[in-house]
Amino acid sequence: MANDFDQIKTKAFETFHEPFLKGTANWDQFLDVRTATTKHLQLGAVLSGGIYGAAGTGDLSADDIDTVNNTLTTVPYEKKERIRWDQLDDNPELLSEVTAAMGGAGFSSLLKLVSDGLAGLFTLAHPNTGLVGAGKKFIDTNLRIGNDPGNTQSNKLALALGEDALHAALTTGAQYKNHRNMTLDLFKSGVALIHGPANRKVAFELLRSTMSGNDQQANLLSVSGITGFELPEWGYDWMCIDQAIKPAVLVIRRMPEVTFSQTTDGVWIEVVGKFTATFGVRPTEAGIVGSDAP
Repeated sequence: MANDFDQIKTKAFETFHEPFLKGTANWDQFLDVRTATTKHLQLGAVLSGGIYGAAGTGDLSADDIDTVNNTLTTVPYEKKERIRWDQLDDNPELLSEVTAAMGGAGFSSLLKLVSDGLAGLFTLAHPNTGLVGAGKKFIDTNLRIGNDPGNTQSNKLALALGEDALHAALTTGAQYKNHRNMTLDLFKSGVALIHGPANRKVAFELLRSTMSGNDQQANLLSVSGITGFELPEWGYDWMCIDQAIKPAVLVIRRMPEVTFSQTTDGVWIEVVGKFTATFGVRPTEAGIVGSDAP
C-alpha cells in the first residue's frame, strides 16, 4: 500500500508543477527573473558613463560615480487542501486532480503578481527620486535626465495600440537617454509587447501582417523583432519592454512546491502548495515604454 501511495504522490507532484512549467516558459523575455536566498534582495544601478570628449592636453577631470539602490522583499504564498483517506482509497486519481487544481491556482497567483506589478508601473513611485523629482512614477512624462529639471524625457504615451502608436513607442526607446544624456538606442535586441485580450486582434495584425494598414506598403513592425505577450487581466493599456535590459524584476526565493502529509488520526491527507516571490523594478526605467491608453 505504501508503494502505491508513493506512486500516487509522484504523479500528483508532476501535475502540480505542470501549470507553472507551461505558463512561465517565456517570461524571461520580458522579466528579469532572479532567484534569492534571503528575504530581501537589493538591486543597484551605477550612475556613470557619458559621451567621450575630444582628447586634449592637461589632466582629465573625473566624473563622480553614484549608485542608486532599490530593495525588494519577497512574500510567501500558500494554499492547503485535504482529502479523506476513504475518498483517495476509492479514487487513486483524486490526489492528482487536487494537485492539478492547486498548481493551476498557484500559477494564476504568480501570474496575477506579475500582471498587477506591470500594470502598476504607471502609478509606482520611481525608486530614483533624485533623478526624476518627487512624486514621479516609473512610467511617466517629464522624467529628468540627470538631476536637471530643465532636461527631461518621457517613457509614457497616451495612445491606443495601433501601427502609429507602436512605432512611436519604438522611436521613444531608440531615442531614450541615460542620466548622462547619452542615447541608449534601445529595442534593437528584441522587444516584448505586453497587452491584454482586448488588444489581441490588433497585436496579431501588427506583428504578423506583412502589409501596412495605412498605405499597404511593407509592414516594418512585422520584422522588428517584436514578440507579443498577453496578460488576461489587462484592459487596453500596453507596453514595450527591451528584451535585453528588462527593468521589471520577478524575484523567486522559494520555487513553487507541493508537500503531502497525513493527520495523526489517519483520516486526512493534507496537501500544501507554496512559493515565495515578489515583483519589483530596477532603479532605472530605461528599457520600458508604456501607454496608459485612453
